[in-house]
Amino acid sequence: MTTRHMASNDVSTASVLGRRRLSESRHLRVHHCRIPARKPASGYRRRPERVHRRGRAGRQCDRLRRRSLGPVSLGGAPAEGDLSTWHLGFFQKDFAQDLVRGHERDLVKGFVEQYLAVDGAFDDRDYEFYARYLREPGRFKAWMNMYQALHTDIAQNEKFREAGLLQMPILAVGGEEALSTAVGIQWQGYAANVETQVMADTGHWLTEERPQELTRMLLTFLR
Repeated sequence: MTTRHMASNDVSTASVLGRRRLSESRHLRVHHCRIPARKPASGYRRRPERVHRRGRAGRQCDRLRRRSLGPVSLGGAPAEGDLSTWHLGFFQKDFAQDLVRGHERDLVKGFVEQYLAVDGAFDDRDYEFYARYLREPGRFKAWMNMYQALHTDIAQNEKFREAGLLQMPILAVGGEEALSTAVGIQWQGYAANVETQVMADTGHWLTEERPQELTRMLLTFLR
């Protein structure tokens, strides 16, 4: 998901800046959760003892009042919605790096287009932008680490369920041609106040496919 979260003292939302500007402003800035805004010199590592990336704000930020969520699947959640998940298995194995090396742009283009519903939302410059980063040392492995931690995510999600449902309002947004209502269905297992919105004729990449519509939806929810 390309949605990048920004937060004030009590609100976490997505910053929709247009496809390339959005990509270039990718750093997380959730100040109350103390998530670093810049990549540390040592790089990113996925640590099993850390709180699940999708539950971190909900469990560690007591002052977080509202939360908006894009089309992401929760570890251990039911596989509902029309979205291929071949990559969840492929990236479990380190040899995926060897298979992709030299074909990063092909991977990015194929990965994006299989979940894309709006023609023209991405162009060749966008594909090359992301591919350029994947070619840098350590970047592809860091991406794979997110998928290789799925078993940890599943275990942590079960602990979250035991702790009780999140009480802040949740906006769960899915694309009609991708996860659709499955985003909200998943989050109903973790939160008591879930509002589900489905964007018509939209795939997985909400911020690139429907930036204006998504912006209006988020502003309405957060006001």
